[in-house]
Amino acid sequence: MDTRSDPDHPAARKRLRADFRRNMHDFLRAELAMSFTLARSAETEHQSGELRHAQHTLTLAEKGCGTVQRFLADPKYNKHLNPEEQRQLGGELVKLEALLERLHGMQSTAPSPPPPRRRK
Repeated sequence: MDTRSDPDHPAARKRLRADFRRNMHDFLRAELAMSFTLARSAETEHQSGELRHAQHTLTLAEKGCGTVQRFLADPKYNKHLNPEEQRQLGGELVKLEALLERLHGMQSTAPSPPPPRRRK
């Protein structure tokens, strides 16, 4: 039997751990990138007066942010990231949180949409 395909072989376990680390890091980077894109889209929607769409898109961005927060805060997962990866992801998370906070400020100062027009 090929020892590389045997999950109990130390070399196979080492490769699986490395793959897991890389995949988790890639997942968190993608989740942050998606959340930034959604947050910027919500900002654009808000500026163009699409307040309902902006709120929905902002909620999606917040869900992504929450996912990254949970992974980075949980030792079960963050132990698989090296210190540089933790710093990089943590720094991007802080930027995303600041953007979301700013967008919440825009939401609270937005004028109320006009009531629907009544038909005569």
